[in-house]
Formats: sequence, C-alpha cells, structure tokens
Amino acid sequence: MKTRNLSFLGFSMGLICSVYFNSAMAQQAWAFEQVSPAIYQLDQPVTQRYTSIDSLQPPARHQHFTAVMVQVSPSVGATIESFACINDTSTCLPIVGGRLYTQAFNQYSAVSPILIVHKIKGWAGVMPPVFIKSQLNIWWE
Repeated sequence: MKTRNLSFLGFSMGLICSVYFNSAMAQQAWAFEQVSPAIYQLDQPVTQRYTSIDSLQPPARHQHFTAVMVQVSPSVGATIESFACINDTSTCLPIVGGRLYTQAFNQYSAVSPILIVHKIKGWAGVMPPVFIKSQLNIWWE
C-alpha cells in the first residue's frame, strides 16, 4: 500500500512539473530599450518603434501577445505624456506615472509593431533638449 501511494505521488509530481515547464517554455519574452532622439519642442510627437521580429527567437505570425510592459524615463524633469500603441497610432493606451502593464494587446499578432509615442507637455524649469528612455518587455505564446 505504501509503495502504491509513493508511486502515485511521484507520478503526480512528475506530471505537475511537466505541465509547468512545458507551459513556461510555450510562453516567450523579449526586452527592448531605446532612447528617443532629442526633443526640442512642446507637443511635438516623437515615436519609438519596437518589433519582436528583431528578437533572437522571433515569434511566428500565428502567436499572440500575452502581456506588454512599458517604462519611460525622461532625462530631466520635464513633464511628458506617453502612449503605447499597437500597429499604428489609432489604438493607444496612456502610460501613467511612467509605467504601463497591459494585456489589452492580446488579440494582436506578436509580430505587430509596438509604438511608444512621447510629447513634452511642459519644460518644468529645464532647458531642451529632452531625451526619453523607453523600456519595453513583451510576452507571447
């Protein structure tokens, strides 16, 4: 009886580990980082374009995003407004407080480009130019 319970326990643990590692392997991730060109004007949109096709193991066309995380940091204390967009600027989400984590792009192919659009809304006592560093993490399966 003890042998049977231990065998079942070993089988169960093996099955759980197999499912976990297979699902972990099915989802892939990639991280990108860019610094914007110099921004000299208020309300002038500056766009940074990211595509997962540039990753070492790019996704297949049939794979979809599972999550997107963006973090933006201006080089100085200027007031900025930033958005994360998919494919073009018609579908965008605001990046509030310099960060965005979303699953709103899940219906899109993981090869779709993601655009990060910035506008300087106020200089806040600093002088131009302003550079904005964007970090993008994407997950797909």
